[in-house]
Amino acid sequence: MNAAGLPLIVLSNPDARPAAYELALAAQEHGVLKKFFTGYYCKAGPLLQVLEKSLPPALWARLWRQLRRRTHGLAPEAVDCARIFELLQQISAKFVRFKSLQNLLRQSLTLFFDFQVARQLPRLEFDIFIFFNDTAASYSLPRAKSLGKLTVLRSEIPHGRDWLALCQEERRLAPHLWQRSADDKFESWLFKRRLKEFAEADFILANSPFVKNSLIRNGVRPEKIYVLPGGADLEKFAPSPGVSLSPRKPFQILFVGGICPRKGVHYLLQAFRHLNLPGGQLTLVGPVVEPRLLAEAADLNGRFRHIPAVPHHEIPRWFAQADLFVFPTLLEGSAYVTYEAMAAGLPVVTTPNAGSYVRHGLDGFIVPVRNPDALREAIRFLYRNKEARRRLGANARERARLFTWCRYRQNVMAVLSHIKKHGVLPPPVPEYDAVAGHLHVFNFSRSS
Repeated sequence: MNAAGLPLIVLSNPDARPAAYELALAAQEHGVLKKFFTGYYCKAGPLLQVLEKSLPPALWARLWRQLRRRTHGLAPEAVDCARIFELLQQISAKFVRFKSLQNLLRQSLTLFFDFQVARQLPRLEFDIFIFFNDTAASYSLPRAKSLGKLTVLRSEIPHGRDWLALCQEERRLAPHLWQRSADDKFESWLFKRRLKEFAEADFILANSPFVKNSLIRNGVRPEKIYVLPGGADLEKFAPSPGVSLSPRKPFQILFVGGICPRKGVHYLLQAFRHLNLPGGQLTLVGPVVEPRLLAEAADLNGRFRHIPAVPHHEIPRWFAQADLFVFPTLLEGSAYVTYEAMAAGLPVVTTPNAGSYVRHGLDGFIVPVRNPDALREAIRFLYRNKEARRRLGANARERARLFTWCRYRQNVMAVLSHIKKHGVLPPPVPEYDAVAGHLHVFNFSRSS
């Protein structure tokens, strides 16, 4: 522990997950970040300066657009980058055609990253080792425990058994979108490792009550789980005054996320197909995971558009153009986009399985999963009622003030300090630990 009695932190997460970067920043702000192990991290240096000066401006702009996705203002000396991990991941995704080979490479890279972290832990002075679900900490978790350190798992996904049950049910309902693939073997491999992590980690920081309940339902001891939600940057994600209610612009329905069945995109397309909204347009922003989903939108003509994956720092402008955010996910931990949509002052239509903190009837609507009819009615109601859009959007913006990254950083350091000093989790925060959205019947016809 440092002079102020705060625990020294080592953090491991191979991707650009916002909660990991914010946790690292929190530890750095308190002077207790010993090392942040991650994939690619854009460190300022002579190479970047040479590239900026030597490349044509247009090419440099394209390159920097991608590089700055990883820039977060952390002290470079505290960040240990596994650049080869990120590079090979990108090469695999873009150029390896065989899915089985691609997943074998993903598995090997995951183990490589974890092994490198485990190898360096004995050289570091620290009190708490924190890792995320996607690290697959088969080596680093037992190594940290063998060194006598506390271990904390940040869980941003529900239990794997719930995921497997969902896949089984969806394969029955939409077999053309949920065909068995090589991905199943990789997910099965991760699932077995995550079971060990849930059992062996000293404490688990779940990002929503939905995740906490999923873990408890599947045998994880409740006394080791603490709910600590993520957040949004309220300066980057903010309402655009007057834009949403302008009569001269199309009515924009926005979805942001991977274009895949798990996000419920096929149910959103079904709902939108049967909506008659003059001037209405559905925009999907995100990478295509399942191409057959876009094929289902072929008959929507000019009412639909897809924007491929964009860097996170460009997402706010898409929220600024929208009137309504729809996220009909089938299974989530607590999607960052729901916080960001609320911060942008948008009413949110989502499902109970989003793990969101959207309040039904106050910040938007919580509709049942797999229910295009309920999606359609919620969208139609908000299309017809400008005042309801304005009111729910204003409520959502105010609600988002409880879920800022600044507050997350304060809370995570308070929790880590408590468990180091007392060996147990602190009392839960009621506004975080309670299920936010109460699902009840909303009579759209009477309210329109």
